[in-house]
Amino acid sequence: MGVGTRFQRRHTRIGAAIKGTMEVVEFEPGQSMGFHILDQTPNGPLEVNSRSTLESLDEGASTRMTIYLDVPAMEASMDPTMIEGSLSRMKELIEAET
Repeated sequence: MGVGTRFQRRHTRIGAAIKGTMEVVEFEPGQSMGFHILDQTPNGPLEVNSRSTLESLDEGASTRMTIYLDVPAMEASMDPTMIEGSLSRMKELIEAET
């Protein structure tokens, strides 16, 4: 995986199956990664730009992951409950590998 890698994606977070693409726009192993996502929703295209950073804490005993999301079509702040399930699943997958 690296800058320019493109993925086809499919998910059903909001009930209906959504298809789209995700392109890696930033990738520094162990430090940061960024994606440009374009999904085709029932209401039309939805663009999302994301950037995640990793920060070592406690002399490497733990890591802080910070996720930035930019959804140009959203006029108001995102309800945190919309992504809590995804974050919880990410945490499970990461911890399963350690």
